Amino acid sequence: MPNSVQPPTPSDSELADYDPDTCDAPDCENSLDDGEGYDGYCGSHADQRETSGAQSA
Repeated sequence: MPNSVQPPTPSDSELADYDPDTCDAPDCENSLDDGEGYDGYCGSHADQRETSGAQSA
C-alpha cells in the first residue's frame, strides 16, 4: 500500500489563536463586524486580495 501524505494539522497554539471574528491575514487583528470584508478578511485585506486576484471563486 502506498504511503499517503497527510496535510499538516494546526498546532494547539495556532488553534488557540484562531478567532473567527477577526481577519485571517497574518498579523491583522481587524474585526469582521463592520461588514466591509469577505472570505474571512477585513475590508482592507479583502480589497487587496481582490486587486491581486487572490480571492476565492
